[in-house]
Amino acid sequence: MGCIHVSATQVKPVRSRIVIQMAPINRPVETAGAVGGHGTAAADAHRSYERMITSPSSFWMAVREPFMRYDLTREDVRQVVRRGLERTSGSYRLLAELFNLPSADYERFLTFLQEYDCDVNVLPFSSMQRNDRPAIEGAV
Repeated sequence: MGCIHVSATQVKPVRSRIVIQMAPINRPVETAGAVGGHGTAAADAHRSYERMITSPSSFWMAVREPFMRYDLTREDVRQVVRRGLERTSGSYRLLAELFNLPSADYERFLTFLQEYDCDVNVLPFSSMQRNDRPAIEGAV
């Protein structure tokens, strides 16, 4: 078999006709971003937050996994993080603890939030007076 030589000018017309088709997601608009399609995105973010606070579920299980399955949106993750930062007065270190992460996962947690554009500005939370800061059980 011989080789076929094709010039760039012969390939260009073919290359310009390539069309990428994507199948639409078959979910109703009001449940897009909903865990299992059972509620609104805000309710799912709330459930994910409550799951970490009331049980030993970590951020990786309660938030990251649903996010990676496209069951939570970036905004849902930001909402969970915002809510936690309110409770920790803007401390990401205390947030990692609140979200049941071992101290060894702190850098990984920050990297995940930054990599997926889910980190939240702490300035609105860090302006609280020291005496007004809510206590986290077991925090020093």
